[in-house]
Amino acid sequence: MNNKLIGKWLKPTIALAVIIVLYIFLWSNNPNFDIESIQVFVDRYEPYSALVYILIGSLRTIFFIPTPILFIAGGIMFGTLMGIIYTIIGVIISTSICYLLARRYKSFFAKFTNNWVNDRIESIDNNRVMGTIFTMRAIPGIPYDAVSFSAGIVNLNLVHLLIGTVLGILPKAIILGSLGDNLDNIFSLKVILGYILVILICLVLLYSSPKKYIQKAYKKACSKQ
Repeated sequence: MNNKLIGKWLKPTIALAVIIVLYIFLWSNNPNFDIESIQVFVDRYEPYSALVYILIGSLRTIFFIPTPILFIAGGIMFGTLMGIIYTIIGVIISTSICYLLARRYKSFFAKFTNNWVNDRIESIDNNRVMGTIFTMRAIPGIPYDAVSFSAGIVNLNLVHLLIGTVLGILPKAIILGSLGDNLDNIFSLKVILGYILVILICLVLLYSSPKKYIQKAYKKACSKQ
């Protein structure tokens, strides 16, 4: 009985201890996580700047760092493409952490969820998880981490959650990453093309049902395996 009890709490305790240590380290070195301070902090560890930046993105929830700030900072430091890639990696990790913690400690994390988001997540059909998450991530104003917590509480498919998340944040990643990469010329061709791409994606979101196409594509890919 004691061994089972120890085994039950050992992994969560170790994970929590690691998060606390990383939190103390990052916070003590960089208490203000705005765009400029993130850039200064990451530049201190230049040989490993990408890994440090991904680490900050992975722990963005506990530092209350909005994803737009990360996308802009990533574009400034690493350029549009690599900035988007590194930020998305961090977002995937942070989303997974929120999901797994909420699934493990449902009653505790239920306090941090938005009622509207929670109701919407609970009503998702199992066959439409990815498309619905895509829509919720793409629409501005929906609390990002509340969606991740709610998904863990109701035990949605994690892979579907992550795919929907990446597709949903991609338009914002493109335009904000381009903006960060071209702050000296916000009306450059690259930034303008980013604006046009996001507008087109928004029009598709408004006048069609992208989640149906995503779901069909996913089912088709699965059927070939």
